[in-house]
Amino acid sequence: ETKKLIHYVKFRKTNLIEKGKEDDLDRLKKTINSIDDINIKCEYREVFQIFSRGYFDVEDERNLMYILKRLKAIELKKTKDTEVVGTIMDILVKIRIMLERIFIVLNRYDENVIPVKFVVNQYDQAEVQCRANFRYLVDREIIDKDLVIDKFNLLIYSLACNEGAHAKMVRSKYLPTRFTAQAFVLMLFDVLLWADGLMTGND
Repeated sequence: ETKKLIHYVKFRKTNLIEKGKEDDLDRLKKTINSIDDINIKCEYREVFQIFSRGYFDVEDERNLMYILKRLKAIELKKTKDTEVVGTIMDILVKIRIMLERIFIVLNRYDENVIPVKFVVNQYDQAEVQCRANFRYLVDREIIDKDLVIDKFNLLIYSLACNEGAHAKMVRSKYLPTRFTAQAFVLMLFDVLLWADGLMTGND
């Protein structure tokens, strides 16, 4: 439906927006964006249902939507294009933010799951200690060592969370591709579903 609407806008013979009614164009743009959002939410319904439960903030849902739209934007582009590489780096940074937010939300839900000392520093500022959280979850047997969630956490952290990861990847002999980004988005989905199951009692 989105493609049909865009095609209609681009190729109709008469002016779509009359002079002096530019507000109509803004409304059309918002409508197109809204349709994109609906299509993405339908495609990943199980994941987006998580945000209806009130544990995560509205901004978290927006961040995930941003990741998926950015990923979609590079689907048909050449992997080695500078723009594509930049987009992939941006996606990985946003995935890192989402991973940190998961730990913050779990702490907000139950300090026995994620202690406050692992998400807040001595100055009472948000500062997520990813590796400490990983160890704690394994030590408390909240997750299984070396299995799905433990491995996915570590993989996301290793590529997307390390300080200076951007510079390291620029010098890499093999740059991450859109397939790398897709893989990490899917891993993030599993971590989100795991966290949701923990908070809703369906883990």
